[in-house]
Amino acid sequence: MANTGHKWSDPAFVQLSADDWDADALADSAEAVSDEVSLDQKTSAKFGLTLTEDNTGAISGTVTVYILGTDGTTYEESGQGSPKSFEVTPVQNATVFKPFRVDPGDYPACKIAVANNSGQELAVSLKYQTADMPVAS
Repeated sequence: MANTGHKWSDPAFVQLSADDWDADALADSAEAVSDEVSLDQKTSAKFGLTLTEDNTGAISGTVTVYILGTDGTTYEESGQGSPKSFEVTPVQNATVFKPFRVDPGDYPACKIAVANNSGQELAVSLKYQTADMPVAS
């Protein structure tokens, strides 16, 4: 019988205003929200967030990442209700990588919001991969 395990896509940048979310500057006390990420007909999705601080100053807070779901028309907002979220603490003069998963069964489409309250401007990158389950031959 053929292997029917997950078949992963190549990593790709999440889009931010139709551009790759690749080392984009995010000011302290600012938030960026991705374009829609479709997970329709996917069996798994994994994301990788990279936060880089360039030794401008000391980190005094955290970054909050929100997974924003939709009802097919309207998306959750990071400051309203209770969207799924977690915090990451950046490190001065360093790069922090945080992988996380989004279940396509819960989120057939989503947006990712990153709220920077670290006390410093950060360079933010966000990549993802999706998987599907090939049909057995």
